[in-house]
Amino acid sequence: MRCFGNCFARLGVALACVMLLGANAAIAQHSDLELFSDGGQVGAEPRIAEGEFGESPNQAYRANEPGVESDPDELVLEGETPLPGGALVGFDLQLFTMDSVSKSLFYWNGVGSVDFTSLPSPYELKISDATESFSVQIDGTTAAAGFDFDITADGTGVDPAGFLHHDLIFDLVDAGGAGILNPASGVYAFATTFKVAGLTDSEPVFWVQAAGVDESVHEAAVEYVALSQGIIPEPTSLALLGGMMLAGVCLRGRS
Repeated sequence: MRCFGNCFARLGVALACVMLLGANAAIAQHSDLELFSDGGQVGAEPRIAEGEFGESPNQAYRANEPGVESDPDELVLEGETPLPGGALVGFDLQLFTMDSVSKSLFYWNGVGSVDFTSLPSPYELKISDATESFSVQIDGTTAAAGFDFDITADGTGVDPAGFLHHDLIFDLVDAGGAGILNPASGVYAFATTFKVAGLTDSEPVFWVQAAGVDESVHEAAVEYVALSQGIIPEPTSLALLGGMMLAGVCLRGRS
């Protein structure tokens, strides 16, 4: 009986740990996208970037999260290589495939099972730099060249060489580029690769941006996109970790 009680006590502690990890993972999912140098290629983590249209103070058609960053001090602590200093940083929009359909912009209305389809007409996506000096607009049918949106610090100022932080702007617009004031609720997905002077382009990063839907709908879309691209989403990794922790405490309780 004592062993049985100890096992449940340990089980309670493990569950608390899993809940804490879950909270931390949820926060991490909305953190900035980090760029670094990975053996001569641009590394980008996480591969799934989550954001929401219409978060205050943005208009309903606009999102500017997650941001894109590269912090050499943090990267060194994580065992990663910082980006080169004084290097141009840009992106391109890519086609990708879900359910045997290739597009550069997908949409799901958030109702029922996840089912990414074509955009509502006349929706398009416009991506601009933080100052809205440069932009590119897509209708979802083709890939598109993006633009250089920033340059990493060269180390002569207050920021260390390779430092970068930039908030790109994502707008749901009509064919003429005007923002759609009341965009259809649902989830919008698109993919970019990042380019840094002196490095080869990154693997695709998949942006999953929600508009007017519950967090559970957003997370279902994130998992669907991730699994369709062969990426293990954070909730799955967390569940595996939790299972191992629970198995471990019960085995120790029986020994």
